[in-house]
Amino acid sequence: MDKAKELKLKNQEVIVDAKEIKNRYYKSVSSKEKRFICLCCGEYLSYVISDKKKPYFRHINENETTKKCQMRISYDSEQTVYQKAGLSLYLKESGNEFFELYIAFRKIDNKIFNSLLESKEKIIIKYRNKSCEYILNNYNFSHEYTTLKKIDFIAEKYQILYPNFDLKKFLIEVWGEEIEGFLGNESLFTFNDKGGKKVKINEEIKINTEYYYLGSNERIFKNYNNIKVVYKGILEVNNSEYYLSQYKIYKISFIPVNDDEFMKMRVLCRERFRVSLHYNKPNFIGLWPPTVIKNESYKVINFKNEAIGIIKSDKLEKLYCNDKHTVYEIRLKELLDDKYIIRIPIRNYEIPFILQEQYNSIFFVNGGYLNKIKQYENKIVIEDNNGMKIENGIKNKLPLKQGISITSKSRCKIIHKSQNGLVIKKINNYSEIKLENIKFGDTIISFYSGKEEILLQYLKQHKDSNKLLINQLHNKNKNDKSELVDFPIYIKNKLLKSNEYFEIYKIIKIYIFKGKIPIQILKLIEKHFNSKR
Repeated sequence: MDKAKELKLKNQEVIVDAKEIKNRYYKSVSSKEKRFICLCCGEYLSYVISDKKKPYFRHINENETTKKCQMRISYDSEQTVYQKAGLSLYLKESGNEFFELYIAFRKIDNKIFNSLLESKEKIIIKYRNKSCEYILNNYNFSHEYTTLKKIDFIAEKYQILYPNFDLKKFLIEVWGEEIEGFLGNESLFTFNDKGGKKVKINEEIKINTEYYYLGSNERIFKNYNNIKVVYKGILEVNNSEYYLSQYKIYKISFIPVNDDEFMKMRVLCRERFRVSLHYNKPNFIGLWPPTVIKNESYKVINFKNEAIGIIKSDKLEKLYCNDKHTVYEIRLKELLDDKYIIRIPIRNYEIPFILQEQYNSIFFVNGGYLNKIKQYENKIVIEDNNGMKIENGIKNKLPLKQGISITSKSRCKIIHKSQNGLVIKKINNYSEIKLENIKFGDTIISFYSGKEEILLQYLKQHKDSNKLLINQLHNKNKNDKSELVDFPIYIKNKLLKSNEYFEIYKIIKIYIFKGKIPIQILKLIEKHFNSKR
């Protein structure tokens, strides 16, 4: 192995060549010194200096000829950048402190997608004796956006099994054949209110930033003074044939107060999760033409030949462009001490760009986008008088002390409609308003950018609402032939934990055992439970 990542003092991680650093080392360096890291699997490497051959890096108890690092073998092969990056795992909150696990499938080329619809084939996600399958149709996958598909078991590595048909090679080029899973049944995920994306091996995280921790051994953090850990919920998985396993989900942040604490946390992140902890994480800033940021994508609004941007990083980065099957380096021009200006070619198709030279490091995608922005979505947060978040929808219970507070990311108007008339209040950016004396029959509406949206409706719950649903389910069960989808865990938990829903449970228990439910029946049940929130 010719290249590795060298860990230096002052938070520096630099990719080095074994031959070029020989003048700095007069003898071999053991992996126990934790000096060098594999660019692919993230394990510590030994640096071997020999009189008989050129210097090289190797894994523990291995020699240069074996190369048992499977990730290294796949990276060295002629795969597309998407295969090498692999698909991502996501955590998604399903309600009542329960989370679900998903695989994010990239969008498929339109021509290939249309052929898939005609094939009616399916793919299988497999790990040992556990598997799940998805039909290749326009409900499960898309040619326009990334789709999330639920997975109910945890694995160190997931395999994607494709049918033997003409389109197999095209799907493998976009989705690959393996998905990085969990090391020791634990991992970090990025954090937002509804879930987050799994942090892959060798990706970078930064201090003073919130992440999700998934695992069963949160006690490991108690030895560190300034790692903040807050319980968020659980993930139930079906790894056993006989029972469900539970993994706890925590919100975690690394907040070192000095360099010694930072170094201890960096070692923890490397050894537990094989990720790199930094003071600052590299960031891309689009300058021209204007761009829309979506997940890891930068969509250019005005179609031009070239875009200009800035990479903000506390270390010199290398930027590589993957233009179809051609890979070349883009030169960075230093602007300030921690900022580099770049010029990026634009095509009428997506081009991946990778920081550093490995595919599991930070990367983003840039493509031409001819359409103009027609509208935007505002972010509005509603809370009760205790600071508890209230989700949008129909409510059968009045808020605490009949009052709520509302904040908005952008300027808008909030309309409180009641029997006494209308109350209209204006919100400036990130400012807060309060509404009081809320009663049944009231409606809360937002108005921004010429668009009106109902936020909350307070309606009294009918006593016979369960009975109404039971009658609807009896009628639907007789002739429903709608497509089967995954049975949500949060609904199963509601049904099992309360005698109020026993009659409903009896009607649909067969779907609970199968783990699949007709989508039209699921919509009826979801509508019923949403009305009770």
